[in-house]
Amino acid sequence: MRLRVVLPRIGSSKGHVVSTTPAANRFSHAGFVVRDIRRMTDFYREGFGLRELHSSWDRPGQDASRTLNAERVVMHIVWLGFGDPDSPALELIQFVEPTGPDQHQVRNASGQAHVGFLVPDIAGTLARLETLGAIVTGPPRGLPDGRQYAYFRDPEGNWLEL
Repeated sequence: MRLRVVLPRIGSSKGHVVSTTPAANRFSHAGFVVRDIRRMTDFYREGFGLRELHSSWDRPGQDASRTLNAERVVMHIVWLGFGDPDSPALELIQFVEPTGPDQHQVRNASGQAHVGFLVPDIAGTLARLETLGAIVTGPPRGLPDGRQYAYFRDPEGNWLEL
């Protein structure tokens, strides 16, 4: 059942309808800005089994130029996923022009983010990812209910969780 709320318009005797249905019903994707998109694409494919869903190379982006308030923006974009069109994707973006500063070092800063992956063997996956260049900061940690988790960084410093 959908609830409809009628609110009066200012300066009008008529109301307008506001829907209370949620604006979104699932998560679409997360994205990281990277310096070396080929290396990072290989890391996520080899490390997590993601597949390339879509890519665009050397694309001048008019929309990106407006978003970044820059005259000319050239970027490479790769979308990675597990192949199911209904599951979330990972978008990797490399800004060829203009490049920006590295912001990976301040973990507790507003705007910092991470992406989490579900894996059957956290310790084994973490060890394998380390051989692919992941920056492992410690062993998996335990939760009171027996589950484990681990935070680490990809080869360029983007935070991930298992």
